[in-house]
Amino acid sequence: MDLSALRKLLKDKPDLNPFNDKFQKDSYLDVIFKNLNYNEIANDKLNELLKILPFLNDNFKEYYTYIKDNIFSSNIKYGQLIDLIFVIFNRNFLVVTKQIFEETKANNIINQKRSFSYRIQTLDNSIGKVEVAAALESDIDALIYVVNFVRYFENDPINIDPNKQPVHPIEISKRISLSSNYFNILKSIYDDSIWNYGYWNLNESVSKPRIDVIFDDTEILILNKVGLLRLQRNTSSNFILAATRFENDNFYREFISDVIKNNCKEKRIKKNKKE
Repeated sequence: MDLSALRKLLKDKPDLNPFNDKFQKDSYLDVIFKNLNYNEIANDKLNELLKILPFLNDNFKEYYTYIKDNIFSSNIKYGQLIDLIFVIFNRNFLVVTKQIFEETKANNIINQKRSFSYRIQTLDNSIGKVEVAAALESDIDALIYVVNFVRYFENDPINIDPNKQPVHPIEISKRISLSSNYFNILKSIYDDSIWNYGYWNLNESVSKPRIDVIFDDTEILILNKVGLLRLQRNTSSNFILAATRFENDNFYREFISDVIKNNCKEKRIKKNKKE
């Protein structure tokens, strides 16, 4: 597939990336027309995306503000908040592990292939059940966004008011994890469309405007995901297998416990002299 001038420009220019702080809604078209002529843009299938970039940028800014507001209204420390967010994101993995434990006890067989064939209920009931593989992949990417954002804010202390009733910490963590998953989906679609030769179509003829993202060759998307999915599946499946055996095999559990104890040696911390 040919790399069009417009696609190359969208790849190379940070100030044309709607998920970048450098993007400016009032000047992004100036950047484009400074580098390309009208015909180059008009004849490119990707030109419909130019209408949608401000909408994507608005979502990026809303997500940023939403995360920030929830962090600073949590009334708990950064470390506690991060711990809770990890717990929320780890939920899907624990649900899958529990299902495999129950199946193993019932059938006395560990079926590795079924590890990722389950469908689990999401935290958002409006979405319903999703495939485990998709949920775990999305959770990992979303968690990266959350941790990066929290690191960005951590120099600004959260004011802990002991007299203020905090919003339930679990509720705050759920809000952050759900919004991060939604943001991850939107950004992933954009990245895939730019780097894997997709294009956008804004359908304004219907009562509610609809955005379609179209890929002429979906095999590119599949091939690009195969390596990542295999790595994640192999890593997660091996943990699930080990955890299942740890749960059901007393000898294995005692052996692992002994190994851990033997490798955990006590260390004496030297005392520093006060000057």
